[in-house]
Amino acid sequence: MIDGNEVKSIGYGTFWLCSDDFTIKCYENSYAYDYAIANDIPVILKSKHEHYIVTDPAVAPNCTKTGLTKGSHCSECNEVIVEQKVVPSTGHTYKKTTTKAKPGTNGAVVKTCTVCKDEVTVSTIYAPKTIALSVASYKYNGKQRKPVVTVKDGKGNVIASSNYTVTYTNNINAGNTKTKPTVKVTFKGSKYTGSLSRTFTINKATNKLTGAAVYTKTASIKAQSFKLNMKATGGKITYKSDNKNVKADSTGKVTIAKNFSGKAVITVTAGNNNYKTATKKVTITVKPAAVTLKSVKNTTVKNASKGKFTITWNKLSYATGYQIQYSANSSFKSGNKTVNVKGASTVSKAITGLAKNKTYYVRIRTYKTIAGKNVFSAWSAKKSVKIK
Repeated sequence: MIDGNEVKSIGYGTFWLCSDDFTIKCYENSYAYDYAIANDIPVILKSKHEHYIVTDPAVAPNCTKTGLTKGSHCSECNEVIVEQKVVPSTGHTYKKTTTKAKPGTNGAVVKTCTVCKDEVTVSTIYAPKTIALSVASYKYNGKQRKPVVTVKDGKGNVIASSNYTVTYTNNINAGNTKTKPTVKVTFKGSKYTGSLSRTFTINKATNKLTGAAVYTKTASIKAQSFKLNMKATGGKITYKSDNKNVKADSTGKVTIAKNFSGKAVITVTAGNNNYKTATKKVTITVKPAAVTLKSVKNTTVKNASKGKFTITWNKLSYATGYQIQYSANSSFKSGNKTVNVKGASTVSKAITGLAKNKTYYVRIRTYKTIAGKNVFSAWSAKKSVKIK
């Protein structure tokens, strides 16, 4: 049905798309009426009356729905007076916001419509999760240790270093349970916040003690001292003697008591929080003093009858005994005879069974028994005697 109200002209082809049984609704004697009669088109006459006009309010469009313009119609006949036209939807007006990710909580980039508050997640920012270190264990070297940091999120993706700063604490000295070396990643920028930390290890460095391990000294009637020139890679050096007659102070100065002969072992230790403990044993052997026939008063070698001579010497109270050696060879390279005299109190010895008219060479030394072994002094100067 074609409503012909207020039609002023009808063009060629106007009704091509209409069905064969279409009609024209119009007022009598109107242009549409005349056209319909002239073209044998069925007509429905509209009754003429006074319209009661009702306003059709406009409908505002929103982000997803169309609207309508203001219009009007007759409340009696429903004839459209002012047609309402469709107003297109406005579409969303989005504004992007970013919620930063932090350890344990994902963030996101979200679009929110400023009109209807519709929300669309553009992307997820996965929470920072792990710190990987290029080196997790070092040895102490007195310098700062700074392993290279790689940070990954909960999906295993590497987080660019531009998103964080790295700080190191306690990263010089060998760590302990209270002050472990620590690397801290503090996040910055528009995508991340918060921080992650990880500890690493600085182990004690290898320590070494260098210096002589054996010293040989000769007993003296006065206390004598010398220095152990011990050096350590690191740490404080301490000294401990196992013999009260041989003392070592904190500087490595060793003092040997007067008239002492024997052996002492000094345990040298070095180390601290940064260096492993190093230990070295230093053995000090103090030999008895030599008996010097030439310089000791009342010491003589006497010729006696029947192939015999007597040797006398001065007393050394701390000696275990004395050893006499005689030979027809002035250099003592062959034919030597040795006699041991036990006890420090004995100061003379007769030697018998000697060939007459032969010259013998004699020397003497002291000895002390230490840990089951005899420790000897140097030989005295030799003396010669001719057997008559």
